[in-house]
Amino acid sequence: CMYTNGHVKQFQLVKQQLAVTEAKAFSQPALFTLLRKIGYIQLDSINVTNARSQDIFLWSRFKDYQNTGYVDAYTEGDAVEVYLNALSLMLKDSQLVQNLRRMNLATLQNDVNYPDYIKIYRQLIQVGRVYKKDFVTNHNLPQWEMSKEDNAIDKLWRAGLIDIQRDRSFRKILIAAKDDFDDSPADVNELEKQVYADLILLTFNNLGIATKKDVFNGAHFRKRLFDSVFDELLKEKQITN
Repeated sequence: CMYTNGHVKQFQLVKQQLAVTEAKAFSQPALFTLLRKIGYIQLDSINVTNARSQDIFLWSRFKDYQNTGYVDAYTEGDAVEVYLNALSLMLKDSQLVQNLRRMNLATLQNDVNYPDYIKIYRQLIQVGRVYKKDFVTNHNLPQWEMSKEDNAIDKLWRAGLIDIQRDRSFRKILIAAKDDFDDSPADVNELEKQVYADLILLTFNNLGIATKKDVFNGAHFRKRLFDSVFDELLKEKQITN
């Protein structure tokens, strides 16, 4: 059976939840259903045509969507920010989110600066829910350079020890509530393989059809491990060529 470019494009529209006869009304349950189907929504802090990319993404899939309508998903506690190939919004109970956080936690615990990170984390616990701009006071660094506090917050967040919420202006709010540092996996290498597998399958879930190069370029993979995991997924027939 021969597939044309038209067939491929239509299939990808279906996978991206764009091939619908009538858009559904926006609601938090509808947003969570969408996230379960596509895995994540990429987030961008920059306004484009008076809207951020995540607003444009949701506006194209829901009727009656209002800008920043997704923000309530943070405060509901069901969605979290994670870093995949870019900053993304995902469901908190996603296995990929949990594995990624556990992998990053193990890396954090082996960092020589781990005691300093935990000191900052303890400070955040004492402060409670706080805007990042009010917690990190060193604003004299060159653009894009991270302060000691910025670096610690980034690593703690990637490890799942800090949750990030946003207000309607996309300003970052920090919440440090987890006081459990014994959740690191016994075998980080196996967990990393699982994360790679989940990311590869997520790419195919979202595109339906892709080249191996497309998948590889979609995340910050290590080439040798990527090839190994990709070949294993082919062998197990979780993906086909």
